[in-house]
Amino acid sequence: MRFGLVVWASDDEQTYRLRARLVEENYDKARDGHGFLEPMFSNVMEQLAVTTTRLSKLLDVLASKGILTEEEKKNVFEVPDSERKERRELFCRVRDFDKWVENEN
Repeated sequence: MRFGLVVWASDDEQTYRLRARLVEENYDKARDGHGFLEPMFSNVMEQLAVTTTRLSKLLDVLASKGILTEEEKKNVFEVPDSERKERRELFCRVRDFDKWVENEN
């Protein structure tokens, strides 16, 4: 038995709420091949983790050198819901709609 997807949240980084799923060993033995969108999804998650860590470290360095104020650093991290929604919608954009629809099947 192992943990599957663990979903969690924290409003204050002191208290956490989470849901963990337990997965039976038989599930892993019964699966053939790789999961949906693999290995792309795992690679994207890895690169996203690396990129966000690098950005955080870069902002810390800039702030420690006085190039960036703490307020400016805070503003970089805070992304308004409207801007987040707009960025998320870009994931569904294609360059050539007609070509995309034509090759969909």
